[in-house]
Amino acid sequence: MSSEESIKQCPACGSETLDTDRDIPGGICRGCGLVYDGSEWADNPIRSGKIGVQSEPESATRSDWRDEVTIRDASDQQLVRILSWTDDLANRLSLQSEERETAVELAVEVWDQNLMHGRELESVIAGVVYTTCRKSGQPRPSHSIADAAKVGERKVRNASSMITRELDLQINPPGPKEYVPHLNSQFELPNHVEREAFEILRDTETTGGNPAAIAAAALYTATQDSDSLTLQTAGKAAGVSKETVWRHSTEFK
Repeated sequence: MSSEESIKQCPACGSETLDTDRDIPGGICRGCGLVYDGSEWADNPIRSGKIGVQSEPESATRSDWRDEVTIRDASDQQLVRILSWTDDLANRLSLQSEERETAVELAVEVWDQNLMHGRELESVIAGVVYTTCRKSGQPRPSHSIADAAKVGERKVRNASSMITRELDLQINPPGPKEYVPHLNSQFELPNHVEREAFEILRDTETTGGNPAAIAAAALYTATQDSDSLTLQTAGKAAGVSKETVWRHSTEFK
């Protein structure tokens, strides 16, 4: 029997879940972050020196935190793992460099405040990125972040609410206009369509609802002369049904 198979329970928190999928010898307890070094559970320093993720090519646009991090103990190993996940998720979502850096900084703050302890890391990290997008004024529909992170959409929203509450972040709820640029880029529509969508939203009083859906409806309405955007495509990008987009579009007529 291998050493990994012999480990049944984390001695620190009692969790029976060992993560061996990452670039760390042995694995990590998913419950509390304790590092298993391949022969014994370790809470003392087990590695030092600068760390880079060798299995992934570095991009000039990616944040350079990996070059600055020095691993000193098990806690540092867990933090580097969290930063790697955060940066990778931000990169998959094609966030701008400033947004990626902000996401990494927020992840560190969440870690420092012990808000990840006892929670599913993937969900909290997705919540970090979702919160970052909202904080930057460039929100993404929660389903798009959930899909990229491979976690439930509700988990993303719950994690973001927890982060916002516990860190006392002052973030205004995004309106439809904030979603227009992202959705327009997803549809690859001309810039004049985005401008027309802004005009539609400016000139029309909506009755409330999902702001991403309202933004998608405005873009759909702005393309009616060319039929370049379908209700189904608009709804999928906003994370709602095509019927919801159609209902909001009728408010613009």
